[in-house]
Amino acid sequence: DLAVEHLSLPKAWVGRNGAASKPNPIVEELISAARRGVRVRVLLNNDGVFGQEVSAVSEEDKNISTVAYLRSKASKEKIPLEAAIFNNDALEVAYVHNKGMVADGSKVFLGSINGTENAVMNNREVAVSLSSKDAARYFGEVFQLDWEMSNKK
Repeated sequence: DLAVEHLSLPKAWVGRNGAASKPNPIVEELISAARRGVRVRVLLNNDGVFGQEVSAVSEEDKNISTVAYLRSKASKEKIPLEAAIFNNDALEVAYVHNKGMVADGSKVFLGSINGTENAVMNNREVAVSLSSKDAARYFGEVFQLDWEMSNKK
């Protein structure tokens, strides 16, 4: 089981100097994990909470495009992959600032690293990987609450 909650995870990376976009390797690895039978759930920030700023962002860079892409892959390939946009109103939270993952109920990866090419390739970012059932339980419970509230019908 892999639970991912992220501020920014575009489905593609735009190369330096406006070069052609290429698939985001993080997104592609999430799909690969689901193809191997790992249950993958991805919860991304609602870009709309940033107001006018988001209008300057290309459609391909928006989290809603990533969610649509992941859902399409899951449906077409019949793989255990789910994706949703964080419901900040239901959770009474301004926006998701998390950049983290919980794996198999025993590992946690948390840091400042957004899923953008600039964050991964150019910025000074940090993260920590913990092998801790206690940490995984805590962050897993936070993710589960966010997931349930964001997927309420």
